[in-house]
Amino acid sequence: MLAGLYKAPTKYAPHINLPAARARANVVLDNLVDAGFMTEGQVFGARRNPANAVDRRDENSPNYYLDYAFDEMRKLVMTFPKSYTERVFVVRTAIDMNVQHAAEAAVENQLRQFGRDYHATQAALALADLDGGVRAMVGGRDYGASQFNRAVDAMRQPGSSFKPYVYATALMNGFTPKSIVVDGPVCIGNWCPQNYGRSYSGSMTLTTAITRSVNVIPVKLSIAMGKGSPNPPRAGRAKIVETARKMGITAPLVDTPSLPIGSTEVSLVEHAVAYAAFPNKGRAVKPHSVLEVRTGTGDLVWRWDRDGRNEVLYVQQATYADSPPQAHVVRERAGRYEGNATMVILDGWTGHEKGRFDLPAPADDSFLFADLTGRGRREDLVVKDRYWNMWGVSHEGKVLWHSKGSVGHYPAIADVDGDGRDEVFVGYALIDHDGKVLFQKKWEGHDHQDAAWITNQPDGQWRLLFGNTGIHCLTPDGTELWHHPLGEAQHVVAGRFRLDSPLQFMVVDRTPVPTHRRNSDAWAILYLYDLNGKEIWRRQQEKGAWAIATVPLNWFGPGKPEAVLVYGLSAMEQGPSKPAVIYNGDGEIVDACPMQYSPLPGEEKYFTEYYGTAADVWGDSRDEVILFGPRGACIYTNARPAEIPTLYNETLYPGM
Repeated sequence: MLAGLYKAPTKYAPHINLPAARARANVVLDNLVDAGFMTEGQVFGARRNPANAVDRRDENSPNYYLDYAFDEMRKLVMTFPKSYTERVFVVRTAIDMNVQHAAEAAVENQLRQFGRDYHATQAALALADLDGGVRAMVGGRDYGASQFNRAVDAMRQPGSSFKPYVYATALMNGFTPKSIVVDGPVCIGNWCPQNYGRSYSGSMTLTTAITRSVNVIPVKLSIAMGKGSPNPPRAGRAKIVETARKMGITAPLVDTPSLPIGSTEVSLVEHAVAYAAFPNKGRAVKPHSVLEVRTGTGDLVWRWDRDGRNEVLYVQQATYADSPPQAHVVRERAGRYEGNATMVILDGWTGHEKGRFDLPAPADDSFLFADLTGRGRREDLVVKDRYWNMWGVSHEGKVLWHSKGSVGHYPAIADVDGDGRDEVFVGYALIDHDGKVLFQKKWEGHDHQDAAWITNQPDGQWRLLFGNTGIHCLTPDGTELWHHPLGEAQHVVAGRFRLDSPLQFMVVDRTPVPTHRRNSDAWAILYLYDLNGKEIWRRQQEKGAWAIATVPLNWFGPGKPEAVLVYGLSAMEQGPSKPAVIYNGDGEIVDACPMQYSPLPGEEKYFTEYYGTAADVWGDSRDEVILFGPRGACIYTNARPAEIPTLYNETLYPGM
């Protein structure tokens, strides 16, 4: 039967025309016998017992929802960086199958009970949470009979359910819930709206009007909100449309006198999710089904954080309970503290506080995100004091473990052992997700690191690098593969800065000369090493440029070697800061990025310190340089045209 489909798949499809499919199958059997591949006796059983079409449709599959999620995912993929070639994804959606089944049952029950009364043969339903996550969707009565998703693609008049947008606009234009409005006749041109009972109730509050769903009042409000303009009704309706837009309605919203009572068309899912702005105290959300996207190997690609915006985190220090030993001395820790340090979470858009939780009092130096609890995302924290203590903290704010000893400036974090939870590398020790020390050593009599980095080589082997009085390369069990003695090795970074080897390491030696002091006469050296620790090149910096830092940078675009951003602080506030520069893998400076800022009024000598970072701000698959400090921020982009490789190397047009 399957072989017979090739001639005319639609005509001989068994689920469409079973007799024709069986007849065609007999023809195939005849041909097999005629060609000598089988005997009549061998095909006799097949003729006596013809195949049947089995209905494999899963009636419990949320097909309308899956169509909606697939369409959203298809659009989402188009926003991924152009350099991203992965095309197999695992997607986590917001659907709640218990709610979905209840929604499907509700639609069917309503159609059976009231469909005949209202001449309705179809219905739709969309249910979302206050973050806009669509938890259930029914686009019609039977997906097998009609794949048209009425919850998404059908445009319907919302009727009285549109009125809350009108009342919300009124409250933003001087009205209050207790404002008195009059339920009485009103006309705009030759159109005069009527109430459901074709009667009027006179004076009432705004609260009463919306409770009774009076038709006349929204129309009167639209006129009142447009007073002072040449066409008050139209001006008032424009304000209503603006409110609906802010709440998430993107439908055209055709301007007609009856717009305030819901005559214009909207989509069901958009209208339902727009209502979330009311319990959210005015914060609009977008309808969405996709919560998280991962590659086939489990790497996180994209995640909806459930409010549509990023958060800002900062540590509020605990109170130092003792006086400093010397006046005007910056202390690295206190002898005693009052209370705890506090992690404060701010809304990234408004700056309003969204939450806070306690941290151990000394943990005010830095914090990093990590996955210590196996959540699949880095939502836990590693926090530390200046040099001596480090804590693992869960995403709820619970302290998981405390590690004492030299923790260096800035730990490195990665899932080195592949158990789905991160390890923390502090140079002299590797700490497991639960705080267990996997290895701990002393190097050259020291137990302090100034820089740490973890990298996974192209062959899958992990390498742990750190710097102190040298640059060290270790395996995950603590075995040292190589090291180079240096004065003060800082800011170790790894990347493919050259194409002649899979990976290189860059490091800064801040004190290459033992007699150097941290002043305008000191300078640093920038080194590049290959995987085996062989020095590729070194670049001595100018005088005064000793406190420099490095940031890996995708400056040239996809398929090109990485660059590195090198920036530094002013030497003891002597003169303006040196411009940040960009080195390529050959040790050449390809671009300079000065920190641009203006002097304050009356300021003759001025300078500023700044930090540098990198991100693809422009969206061209290349990083921009971001310099920021107390006097402002600068963003630099690569002015060279991006090289975009062609997808084709020939044309079908022969040139005739």
